[in-house]
Amino acid sequence: GFSPAIVHLILNAFLLLWARKELPKRFVGWTIFNILLISSLLQVFSGLRFSPIEDMFLISVASGILKGLGLGITFYSGASSGGLDVVAAVLRRRYGVEVGKYTFFINIFILSAALSVVGLEKVLFGFVATYICGQTIDSVLSSFDKRRLVFIVGEHKNQKAIVDYISSELNRGSTLFNTKGGYTHKESATLMCLLTRRQTMELKRYLAKNYPRSFLVVSDASEVLGKGFKRWKNI
Repeated sequence: GFSPAIVHLILNAFLLLWARKELPKRFVGWTIFNILLISSLLQVFSGLRFSPIEDMFLISVASGILKGLGLGITFYSGASSGGLDVVAAVLRRRYGVEVGKYTFFINIFILSAALSVVGLEKVLFGFVATYICGQTIDSVLSSFDKRRLVFIVGEHKNQKAIVDYISSELNRGSTLFNTKGGYTHKESATLMCLLTRRQTMELKRYLAKNYPRSFLVVSDASEVLGKGFKRWKNI
């Protein structure tokens, strides 16, 4: 019969022909590179023999985590590894649902269809690996996209210095609002900016040292689109 590498190439060729109108050229180009790389590695490793691991649960967990990490980084870079990941990428682009969830449900359907061939036990272990892989993919993607949304409430004269610090030292933009205290009825200024975790810690130290009377609110922004963050063309 055909080698796994040849089958991998043929199936992916059909998938990419189907998806080429839905996905950016850069995505398709890097996916083709990954497919060729994986096919080459399949050819190399298919002839090697490794000591088998008997613990199927350990294999399921480890494979789910490792595959999820690799796919998460690949998706974030604007590519895929081919196969059903191409389908997941198309569905994500159409409907906006997380890649990990699509990957999970697509693989669950395939595993269920294979029940009569491989048996219930192996299918259940496949469910475990698929679920962990999907969760890991979404965790990796959200960790890259997540930023800190920071609000600083203080006097107008102090906010100017804080804006300058954020611009010059943290290399980030910010927005100022004229606000008024609900209890004191005093005029104030509220500064809003988006930062990384490291930049947020630097800002906290700066405020603690120079403006300890400032009021700081920090929350998580699960996704940020625009200049300096995730590009619109990657959507």
